[in-house]
Amino acid sequence: MLNRRILRIKAMQTLYAFEQSKNANFQVAQDFIRDIFVPDLNSMQVQDRSAIEMDKNTALSLFLHSYHHRSISESSHASPKIYQTVTLAINQYHQSVEKDRKFLGKAMTAETETLFDTYLSILSLLIELSEKAAIEKDRILLSKAVKIMPEYKLATNQITNFLRNNPEFQDACKREGISWELETDFLKDLYTNILKKDTVYQDYIKLADADFDQDKEIIDHILRNIIFKRTPDAQTEEEAKNPPKPAFMQHYFEDRDIYFAENHSVLKNMVLRTFKSILPQGNNDFKLVDISPDWEIDKEFFRDLYYKTINNTDQYDQIISQKAENWDTDRFALVDKIFIRMAITEMLYCDSIPVKVSINEYVDLCKTYSTPKSKTFVNGMLNKISEELTEKGEIKKSARGLMDNK
Repeated sequence: MLNRRILRIKAMQTLYAFEQSKNANFQVAQDFIRDIFVPDLNSMQVQDRSAIEMDKNTALSLFLHSYHHRSISESSHASPKIYQTVTLAINQYHQSVEKDRKFLGKAMTAETETLFDTYLSILSLLIELSEKAAIEKDRILLSKAVKIMPEYKLATNQITNFLRNNPEFQDACKREGISWELETDFLKDLYTNILKKDTVYQDYIKLADADFDQDKEIIDHILRNIIFKRTPDAQTEEEAKNPPKPAFMQHYFEDRDIYFAENHSVLKNMVLRTFKSILPQGNNDFKLVDISPDWEIDKEFFRDLYYKTINNTDQYDQIISQKAENWDTDRFALVDKIFIRMAITEMLYCDSIPVKVSINEYVDLCKTYSTPKSKTFVNGMLNKISEELTEKGEIKKSARGLMDNK
């Protein structure tokens, strides 16, 4: 299931995307100004190119000094054309930034919630494989008129049958529109070239009969070693230069979902927990696994982390700049700045998360997502910032130690 660390990572990635979109909008606004101040090649009058170039540079300079404040200074002595052009560029820039802010915030939550759909799809995939076995069994029986049941025992696997007949699961699939109907070639390839050639699966179908535990063991094996199998990380320089092809299912999912690698461990945990809860006969306590223990609370934390970090970026950057001493804040790694901003948001607005937990989490994330020296730098900055905010009485925690990285 999702935990707070994964949500922090997803929020960081979205904030990073937002910063990139802001930079792109900034360039587009300047290009708009440049396009206005170009010689008119269709004009019958002589164009004063030096004057046009001067106006363009004046407009660009005015934009750079005014865009952040959303309006041009009243003391500006710009010509009407320059004033109008820069005003339009400023408005377009801020409208685009706001549009991206809302879009990325909604997409961040929506993408996270699609985890449940992927979870249902993986459960449904197991039923599809059992049905492949059933179809093959029926075809062989009709053509040969012989009884060859053991080889196709996946068709009657007790675990997949449980899911096939479980109202909660079936209703969820219908509600979310889960279907493998358009993936016939993929399913055939998976069943024929991957599953049937698996040595553990071969041992399973050779059993004269399979009990509940054996049915459960083969499903566990398929999940761990086929569906959730991952290509191992390169251990040598040669492996890094010539990496192997991704595992079959890894390639399939990553080709359709750019976040699959990031969500892999969460999905695996959700699916394995689901199968662990299936018991033989009369299992009335079966429940589908939610993406988090309390998604509404986690979603509020997730959204606050994103929106409040953006809304207070200017204030946070002033704090960072004051604590940076001899450091040029423009030279900070962007990911480091984002992590520090997010940590300040948690200190100020997440009153049930201890300050130390927030600091430790972001310092630890630096090890994976930033530079080798980032963890030391971010740790030092956050400790200084937390001390000052505490002294000013701006950090108020309602329940010390109540919630950590749950």
